[in-house]
Amino acid sequence: APGVVAGPLPMWRAGSVAACASWLCVIAAATPPAGRTGSCAGIASADQLACCPALCGTCGGPDCTTSPGGAHFCCTDKLLESAPPCGPKDTGPCLLPEPIPAGKKRCTPVLGHDLHYEACEPSCAGSAAAPGSKPASCTQCRCKACRSCAPLPPPPPPPDYYTRFTTDPDPLGCSFQVTIDKAWSRGFSSHIRPAQWLVGQRVLVDYGPVSVEIGRAWGASVWRVPRSNAYMFTLSARQDETGGFAFNGVTSVIGPVPAVSCTSAPPPPSAKRPPPPPPPYPPPLGGSGGMP
Repeated sequence: APGVVAGPLPMWRAGSVAACASWLCVIAAATPPAGRTGSCAGIASADQLACCPALCGTCGGPDCTTSPGGAHFCCTDKLLESAPPCGPKDTGPCLLPEPIPAGKKRCTPVLGHDLHYEACEPSCAGSAAAPGSKPASCTQCRCKACRSCAPLPPPPPPPDYYTRFTTDPDPLGCSFQVTIDKAWSRGFSSHIRPAQWLVGQRVLVDYGPVSVEIGRAWGASVWRVPRSNAYMFTLSARQDETGGFAFNGVTSVIGPVPAVSCTSAPPPPSAKRPPPPPPPYPPPLGGSGGMP
């Protein structure tokens, strides 16, 4: 039971029950903490992380610095900095083993404030996760292994094109989806899909100051506008497999972006020739014009 002790006092040493700063000290009864009770024979802190000598009265709290044992014996923040791990039925000051959640594996912490078990916590990943959720991966574990962490997700597949954009409607109301499928140091491949495919529509593809050589197209015929880097495409009756027209270009600029617009309305469909008129009268038999 708690009592008052007077007289010569022993020098404090690790594992002793009492340590006094004066000839009079109050000895508090050792209260084993709930759970993991075999580790602390002194007083366990409220968070069950530290064990203080019984003389402290309480382990941690706002008044721990004024306890008989002082801050180094009775304040949990000081104990977490320098106290050794608790032995069997240790009287403190010492550190209790951190509780291990069910199914987790204990490990030795390496860095300050490391967990004592292999885990993937929100702080592992370096960003706050939604309450109750488990991070998909962790980039920095708080224990020396991260076996329970989910593997890093595979990187997203690269897009199947270099760049893609849709033009605003031009004065004739035409708009286009322009895709540069591949680009390299000496050329590119591209396809352009009009919002509406009209056979015979002429489409101007202008690369401005960038020198581009286009030799062939699919889904349209093409010719170069003289003294420029612009090309005129005339839509064919058959589109390419992308629903537009495609072409390759040779240039020293990687992935040049053109200006695309319609230049005229499509020509009207050609009028069908009328069939030749029938002969006025079948020619007579025999070819001589006489009666048989």
